[in-house]
This record gives sequence, structure tokens and C-alpha cells, in this order.
Amino acid sequence: MNGADEILLELALVVTGCAMLAWLAVVARQPMIIAYIVCGALLGPRGLGMIKAPEFMTAISDLGVLLLLFLAGIVLHPDRLWRLFRSTTAVTLLNAGASFVVASVLTRLWGFAWGDAAFVGVACTFSSTILVVKLLPTTTLHQEHMGGLAIGVLILQDLLAVALLVVMYSVSAVHHAPSGLSSLLERTFGLSGLSVLWVIPPAAVLLTGAALLAEQVVLRRMMRRIGRFDEGIYLLALAWCLANATLWNWVGLSSVAGAFVAGVALARSPVSLFISEGLKPLRDFFLVLFFLMIGAQIEWDMSATLVVPAAVLAGALMLVKSVLFDRSFRRAGEPPRLASELGVRLGQLSEFGLIVAAAAYSFAIISHEASHLIGLTVILTMTVSAYVVVLRYPTPIGTRDALHRD
Repeated sequence: MNGADEILLELALVVTGCAMLAWLAVVARQPMIIAYIVCGALLGPRGLGMIKAPEFMTAISDLGVLLLLFLAGIVLHPDRLWRLFRSTTAVTLLNAGASFVVASVLTRLWGFAWGDAAFVGVACTFSSTILVVKLLPTTTLHQEHMGGLAIGVLILQDLLAVALLVVMYSVSAVHHAPSGLSSLLERTFGLSGLSVLWVIPPAAVLLTGAALLAEQVVLRRMMRRIGRFDEGIYLLALAWCLANATLWNWVGLSSVAGAFVAGVALARSPVSLFISEGLKPLRDFFLVLFFLMIGAQIEWDMSATLVVPAAVLAGALMLVKSVLFDRSFRRAGEPPRLASELGVRLGQLSEFGLIVAAAAYSFAIISHEASHLIGLTVILTMTVSAYVVVLRYPTPIGTRDALHRD
């Protein structure tokens, strides 16, 4: 069997496994996201070993993340996004600071070194963009105030995570061969390592401005010419998303941030909501693989020794984050019921924690145990949060008719 046949067989196995477990989850009135994570844990390299090409699966699942942020941005007009940032900055920074302190102190109390404890605290400051947006009904995300506030908080947190990753990768360039923009700057201007950090923020601003201009001058005209053909519009939108993501990645920024900027730029187009609705099934398929790969990363042996500290850390962080978001939004003038729901929806840790932990371990910044503690804590909070949200609030995968809202 050649490589292509093996990948096809593997994809068939994981999709079939996810479908069967998702069916069981629906019958048992449980969140389907949990079924995807369990499937990954069972079929992954540390389970039954049926996933033999995790790099390929990870690359495919990353497309779901790009599409998720692209479609999240496509319903946020730039003017509205600016207003959301103004109203959520203080809430976001307060919660991030509190989460950092709680995670760092608890990790240190479990015997980890101060360096590991501090980095665990940094990785635990974010909420999950993928899980929160996935569990927001489309009507809430598009029209209601709550969806806008949640997106504002999440995007600010993602920007903080992107900034952290930029710093890490730029510092590592001192010891590794640079690529993309870093390589170009080194060859042209003699800049490398930390010097690149001064160039990255202006590059992000320029790329954002270029995306807004290109959408208005080029992309919008192309879509008007092909407006009678739905598949043409969808292909142009996907090309626009992937082109921006690739360009941002080449510059040294997050491809996820590039996809989001592409969506925000396209939000001003008359066909933005049409594109958003049409691409949702494609996004959902790739996100199934994303959650499956989260489960596949579980290391059973190490998890057994870290499950208690991870559970304590997960419980403490979910409580602190939920209560702080609730109180902060109430102080900002939001209704108590809305503030309480936002606190619960934003109470988990982020998939960015997994990315940050993997990068930090690869750069020898933290130990393997600390990296796995972050990953296990993220998975626990995402699992518990999915249960709580699906069982209490309206979601597209509600287990009861009264809570099912797409």
C-alpha cells in the first residue's frame, strides 16, 4: 500500500470513528466535541496507533482553525470590531493577569521550577476561540451583543498569544537559520534575532491596511463579475483567506491572524453573510479533525502522574475565569444574565496554550512535564466547559430541543 492509500485509509478510519462516537454522543445527549477528542485519544499514536500520519492530519485540521477565524472575522465590520476592542480591553487584561497568577502559584506549589511555573501561567491566560465560537449559535454570533463581546475578548487574547509566539520564534532565530521575512531582513539590512521584533508590528499594520485596500479595489470587483456562480464566489473567498494566511505566516506572524484579517476585510462586502453561511459545513468538517488531533496528543503514561495537578489547575482556572468575566462585565454595565453566561462560555483554556507549550518545549524553554501539564489542563477545561455550555445554554449542538439553536 503506497503513501496516498495509507492516508486515505487513515482518513476513512478517523472520520468513521468520529461519526460513530458522535452518533453515540447524540443518543446519550452528550456534546459531540467530546466524542471527537475521545476518538483521537483512542485512535492516536499513543492509543490504538491507527493514526500513523499525525503531521498530515494536523495540517488538515489547521485548515479548520483558519476557516473558523476567517468566518468569525467575516461577520465583524472593522468599525464594529474597533468598538468591541474598546469595550473589552480592560476585562480581557484583568482576566489574563488573574489567570497568570493563579496558574503560576499552583504550578509552583506542585513542585515545578519557577521558570516552568511562570510559563504555565502565561499559557493558561487565554480562552478557546475555537470552542467558544463553535458553541455560539449563528444568530448570536451575527446579531446579538453577547456574541460580539465574546469575539472581542477572544481576538484580543489571540493577539496576545500571537505576540508571545512572535517573541519566542524571533528569539529562537538567534540560534536557528531564519526564514521568510527574517531571512530577507538579515540579507538586506543585516537585521536578525531580536532586531526583527521592531519590524514585525509595523508589518502587521501594513498587511492589515493592504488587505482592506485589496478587498475594496480588487476582490470586490472580481466577486461582482462572478456573482452569478456560487462556487466561484466560494473559491475566491477561500483563495483570499489562504493567501492572507500564507502571507502573514511568511512574514513571521500567525497564519490564524492573517485569516481573521482577511475575514474582517471581507466583512464590508455585500456577500459576506452569503459566504459565511456557505462555508460553514466545510469549516465544521475540518474542525472535527482539529478536536480529534487534540485527543491524539494525550500521553497516557505521563497523564497518569499529572492528572491530579492538572485537574486542580483546571478547576481553579475555570472558576477564576468564569467569576472574573462575570463580575467584570457587570461592572462594565452589562446585564447580570448576559455577564454570567459570558463568564461560563469564556471559562476554559485555549488551543493556543497547546501551541505555546509545544513551541516552548521545542525551544527548551520549559520541561516536558510542564509542557504536558499545560496540554492536559487545556484538554480538561475544554472538555468540562463543552459539557457545561451545551447542557446550560443554546448551542448549535444542543442536546435538548430547547437548547438547540444554529
